[in-house]
Amino acid sequence: MPFGELIRYAFVGVTLNITGYIAYLLLTHFFLSPIIAMSILYPLSVLLGYFTHRRYTFRKKGKGLHGVVLIRYVLVYLAGYLINLVLLYFLNGILGHSHEYVQLFSIVVVAGFLFVAMKLYVFNIKQKAIPTVL
Repeated sequence: MPFGELIRYAFVGVTLNITGYIAYLLLTHFFLSPIIAMSILYPLSVLLGYFTHRRYTFRKKGKGLHGVVLIRYVLVYLAGYLINLVLLYFLNGILGHSHEYVQLFSIVVVAGFLFVAMKLYVFNIKQKAIPTVL
């Protein structure tokens, strides 16, 4: 694994997550429950992250397998969403921990999962490979 990829992933991830976390705090403070706020912000982060990670982090520019990569990306982020949802529900909703800290913890856990999944599954498709979704 090239070290530069990890650095680029961290830079993009930190930028997106700081922005998303501030938006989360604002939404939960003024308007929404933690689960609703996370559920609204997560897809926005997925969309921004896809284009940024595809082009900048993992440097995939070809259009040949764009659809396959996008489907895999969405599947991985759905898994990340479920991890985030379970952590928020269990640690905040059941155990009563502060949702602000739980969400911060969840960001770190999900980010680690997403990097490994994107590196090994999403962006690990060779241009000449037969397109498969799963």
